[in-house]
Formats: sequence, structure tokens, C-alpha cells
Amino acid sequence: MNERRHRTAIVCFALVTALLVGQMSYIAVVERYFLQDQSKMQSERLQKIPVHRGMIYDRLGEPMAISTPVIAVTVNPSRVNWSENEIASVAEILDSDASELRAKLESNRSRAFLYLARRQTPQKALALQQLELNGLDIQTEYRRYYPLGEVSAHLTGFTDIDERGLEGLERAFDSHLDGEVGTRRVVRDRVGRLIRDVRYESLPKYGKDLVTSIDSRLQFLAYSELQNVVEEYRAESASLILLDVPTGGVLALANVPSYNPNNTSNLQWENVRNRAVTDLVEPGSTFKPFVALAALESGRYSVDTEIDTNPGWTVVRSKTIEDPRNYGVLSLRNVLVKSSQVGSTRIALDLDEQALLKVHERVGFHDYVLLGLPGERIGQLSGDDISKPLTRATMSYGYGFSVTLAQLARSYLTIATGGLQRQISILLRDEYREPDFRVFDQRHALQVLDMLTGVVGPTGTASKSSIPGFQVVGKTGTVRKITDSGYSDQHHVTLFVGIVPMKNPQFLGLVMVDGPKPKVEGEKVSGGSVSAPVFKRIATRALQLRGVHSRGTVAGGIGRDDAA
Repeated sequence: MNERRHRTAIVCFALVTALLVGQMSYIAVVERYFLQDQSKMQSERLQKIPVHRGMIYDRLGEPMAISTPVIAVTVNPSRVNWSENEIASVAEILDSDASELRAKLESNRSRAFLYLARRQTPQKALALQQLELNGLDIQTEYRRYYPLGEVSAHLTGFTDIDERGLEGLERAFDSHLDGEVGTRRVVRDRVGRLIRDVRYESLPKYGKDLVTSIDSRLQFLAYSELQNVVEEYRAESASLILLDVPTGGVLALANVPSYNPNNTSNLQWENVRNRAVTDLVEPGSTFKPFVALAALESGRYSVDTEIDTNPGWTVVRSKTIEDPRNYGVLSLRNVLVKSSQVGSTRIALDLDEQALLKVHERVGFHDYVLLGLPGERIGQLSGDDISKPLTRATMSYGYGFSVTLAQLARSYLTIATGGLQRQISILLRDEYREPDFRVFDQRHALQVLDMLTGVVGPTGTASKSSIPGFQVVGKTGTVRKITDSGYSDQHHVTLFVGIVPMKNPQFLGLVMVDGPKPKVEGEKVSGGSVSAPVFKRIATRALQLRGVHSRGTVAGGIGRDDAA
């Protein structure tokens, strides 16, 4: 009996042993690769290697946009089994509500990945790591920071939370600045802690830097001056463009109001608009120098040709066009100096019907500036009725068509360069610049440049823009705004375009103030009283930085030779 039990036990033991050996063999041979894959899936993870965007610099190497490291807090909700105290600890560190955190984890229980918080400080990351919670992970990412803030906001723009460019240079050059995220395979323990790196799946590619032609010193000054003039005259907005004449590089471009690109949580999109490239404005009297160019090109006018503006007004097709007072007989030079509407009208009507239209086209009012900033618009002009005298008359003093400030600045660059159309650029590198081509005879352009010095003289409309020791070239514009009832006599846009010095020009500035109001009752606002002084202060500082002496020599400073 005992022997039978003994044999039965041996047989059972042998069967169990055989079964176990068979099962082990099956696992080791048949299911080996499947189980290895399952093990890797449980312990190995494909982890992204974050990369930062390229930096944006000004022409002096000062940063305008930087990517700074921050922390992203992620979890695997399917593995989270935190106690109430642990949830409360995490919520406290992340400055969030514990009940909301609990509900977020429960509602995403089926997911393997979830962001709890992004753009957190390293101090918070360290506090979370010390909790040693199952399913919690800390990842490095980057956040964009703009040292100049609202001063250069319309230039730099900003990015979204994933560092994709949304506005400004960030958007225009997103593919240039953006990098490619790398990946690596890592082994983690059951609570998600990193044990070791296995291998790199793909290497990261960091974004490329962008060097602009902007001078941060002048950019800051331009923004400050615009703030002051808006406050002083209770204006709606103001914009400024400052160009480096020898190269076409943009030294400063500012708009007020602006916004803080470092905090876009309560963004007012009206302030995000880059008015210098998106808004259209009738140029007003700033178009008159191009009327003078057309007159010189006709061969029937010289600088001293006399134009009779008596009796101070004229009627064109039932519309009365008048000057502030009767200037009598004016030379072509003084038509610009006095900014005579009657004088420019009589010149326009005396010229060929297509003369003003051809000049308009050659200075680029019908083309995009291609500055590289998003939202750029093109001027509007209908040449269908250019044969009508009233159309040519109103066009002669800058009404009936519209341009952007960038277009207007580029048009004056053709005068400053002696008749060459020069591509303006916001980038420093030479490969982004196109060759110049001639659009006006050099002699005619220089004659207009010389005539415009009188505008800044004692009897001109912009005497407040004169800079001691320098011959300043300029032209004012005071444009009536369109309201529901037509052109308003109370609401204006004031403009001033300045070039300095006249010989060997270095700087070209354009200042626009929208809706300035008189400081005292009865005072008249104009391009000469509102916009011209802003140019004077900016240009004076630019001349000092470059080391331009009153005799016309250049000592250095801003570095004209390395602009875009």
C-alpha cells in the first residue's frame, strides 16, 4: 500500500515537473520574442529630446528673442494611484486645486500620457521629484523670452506654447528658427524613474539664429518717443520707421500702442497689428516731391520755374482747392517749401495725363515692399479715371490713393539714393538684399533732395525738425481723416519724412501720428508741429551713434557697412 502511494507520488511529481518544464520551454522558445517585446513596452520608452529655437539678434548682437529652459509635468493616468494626500501635495506645488486635479486624472484614466502643467520652474520640478510618485514624469522644454518686451513686439512677434511662430519675425521665419526634436529610447522603472539610456533614435537639430538690421538703442528710443507724442497729443496711435540709407536696412520700426509678447494671456489683437506694414493711409503732401520729379522729367520745369497760385485757390470740376493763404507766384522749389495745394494742382494739370501715374508706379506704390513681416498690404490706386482733371488734381497733393508706411519710406529712399530703388530689409545678411536699379535720373532726384531742405528751413513747414550743424531734408503731410460724413476738418493724420544729412545721406525716418488733438483750444496740429520733432530727436541720436560729423564724414558707430 505504501509502495503504491510512493509510486503515485513519484508519477505525480514527474508529471508536474514535465508540465513545468514544458511550459518553461514553451515560454523560452515559442513566446520568447513576444514576451521580450511586452517587457520592453513596460520598461522602455521613446523620449523626445527637446530643442530650442534659434535666437533673434539685433545688428549689434544683442538678443531680441531667447529660448529659456522650463519644465513640463506629465503623468501616465493609467498608472496613477495616488492617495488624497499625494494629490493635495502635487496640487499645492503646481498652484492648482486638488479636486480639479483629481477629476482630471479620473477623466483621463484610459490615457497613457497627460500634461499636468507646462512652463514650470526647475524649483517646482525638484519638489515634485522628491515626492517619488508612480506615473509622474518631469520633462524639459523651452519657453520664448523677449528682452525688449513691448518695445520690439511688432518686430519679434511671439510663439505659442509649443514654440511655433504666430506673429512677427517668429512667424515669418518660423522654418528657419525652428529646430527638429530628437528621440531616444530609455528604460524606466515601474514608477517612471529613468534607469538608463538605450540608444538615440534620431538626433536633434537646433534652430538657426536670425540676425536683424535693428539697432536696439534706436528701437528703444523710437518707441519711447512715440509713447510721448501719443500721450502729449492724446493721439490714437503712432508709428515710426528708420532706415539706413546706404544699405536699406531697417534700424528701427515701432508702433504705439503695443503689447507684451512675454505675456499673451490677455492679448488685445488690435494692438498686435503692425500698423507700419498693414495700415493704409493717404500720403497727403508727402507725395508732392514726386509731383516735382514728374515736372522735372517733363523738361518744361526747372527748380526755379514759376507757378502762379493766385488768388490762393482754384476750382477743378466744381471742387475748390485752396492754400492756407495766397502765396502768389511760387517757384517749383517753394511749392514744396510752402506745400502749396494750388501749386501742385496746377503742375499736375499741366503735365501729361499719365505722368503722375507713371511716377507712382516707379517708386513702388503698386508693389509689395517684401519686408518679411506678416500682414503686409499693398497700396490702393485706381488709375481708371486718371484722365479726369479732378483725379489728377487730388492725386497731386496725396489724396485719392493710399499706401503703407513701409511703401512710403521706400519711395523716399529712391530720392535719398539719387534715383535708385533700393530694397529695404529687416535682415542683416547681404544675401537677402536685391541689387539696386535706377528709376529716376540722378540729376532730378538730387534736385528734389536739395529743394526739400527748404521745408526744414525757417520759412518751411517743418522748421521744428532742423538739426544744428546738418542739412536736413524733409516733407510734411497733414491728412484729413475720412469719417461717415466725408473728410473731417477736425481729425487728421500727421506725417513727416526726413533724410539726414543731405550730402551723403545716412538716415531716413518716417513718423506718423494718427488722430492727434490740439494741446490748447484753437491750436492746429500738423506734420510739422507733431511728427517732425519726433524725427529730429531720433535722427540726432542716430547721427551721434554713427559718429556722423556736420561736415558729412562718418566715424563709425552703428556700423553702416554690415547692414542688410
